[in-house]
Amino acid sequence: MSELKPCPFCGGNAEINDSEIDGYWYVECAICFVQTAHDLHKETVIEDWNTRADESKLTEALKRVEELED
Repeated sequence: MSELKPCPFCGGNAEINDSEIDGYWYVECAICFVQTAHDLHKETVIEDWNTRADESKLTEALKRVEELED
């Protein structure tokens, strides 16, 4: 199984689960319970969970906001 990144919201551990709906999978944070959409393919929910925004763009935007606050 592919490694899951920590939760993008709280940093908690993620777990892959099978739903009670015939054969669907989802990834869920064990702490804040945020989860992906359900999908028939385990690989799809892992990819969805591990996809992150471009951190360099987020850092740049945060710096601009901080400059505006000063």
